[in-house]
Amino acid sequence: MATLKDFEPYVSLDVSGCPSAVIRQALMLAVEDFCRRSRVWRAECPAGNLQEGVSLYTIVPPTGAAVCSLEWLKVGGRKQAEGSFVLEAGAVRLANLGPAGAAIVAKGILAPLKTAATVPDLLLDFAEGIASGAKFRLMLQPGKPWSSPDLAVYHKKAFEDAIGDAFVRSETGGVIGSLTVKPRAFGS
Repeated sequence: MATLKDFEPYVSLDVSGCPSAVIRQALMLAVEDFCRRSRVWRAECPAGNLQEGVSLYTIVPPTGAAVCSLEWLKVGGRKQAEGSFVLEAGAVRLANLGPAGAAIVAKGILAPLKTAATVPDLLLDFAEGIASGAKFRLMLQPGKPWSSPDLAVYHKKAFEDAIGDAFVRSETGGVIGSLTVKPRAFGS
């Protein structure tokens, strides 16, 4: 697992004079926003076993993470249809209950908690984009030696571009380009 200190060198050169604690706070906000919007951090999270008369089950994400949304939900190994479950503040409410004792597993889209000590290593692949997210926040602070509204606009765009790239990468399984094949005529 990576720490915010791993991202700090990407930020500190462009905001000289900014205290490390302020940089790390801006980085945490950028990492959280990046994860929520790019959907790049995913993990299977247990939610216990079905019980008679219970429809709300707490999803257990990895330490230091929160579940933002669900990619899928399985009850007893069977994928549940969209609309048969609802995510409610870290828990899932099931509409159609199955047999008691069936395991509930959710594939969650995760973001770090603001108090998280570490973030997943996969975010280091997007370090420059995440750093731009922190820089634009820092450069918008008025009256600071590192303030630069013009550069903040540049870094905001770089951050948005990184989120878009990461979203496409996460949704296509890392495949770049079209997954379609042009049909060929028979006999030619």
